[in-house]
Amino acid sequence: MIRIGLRFRRSDARLLRDLADRVRQGEMGEQHVSTFRDAADAAATGEPLIVLCEEPFEAEMMADGYARFGVPRPAIEELTGQRPAK
Repeated sequence: MIRIGLRFRRSDARLLRDLADRVRQGEMGEQHVSTFRDAADAAATGEPLIVLCEEPFEAEMMADGYARFGVPRPAIEELTGQRPAK
């Protein structure tokens, strides 16, 4: 597994919290509330949302997923020193 950071803008926190509320209210189907809640917390603090991936393209897909919900696409950062030796 590799650790990837998705970095949102601080100004995205409100939109991400609104999306989390919509999930809680059942308006967004099968989405998990933590998907948006954790991203909102990361945006509010300015820290990246850390995700674990098998391959870097998975983080690209996650970033694109946020964009599909109207959130500006987060920057993707591979967190150094986290890729295990094979």
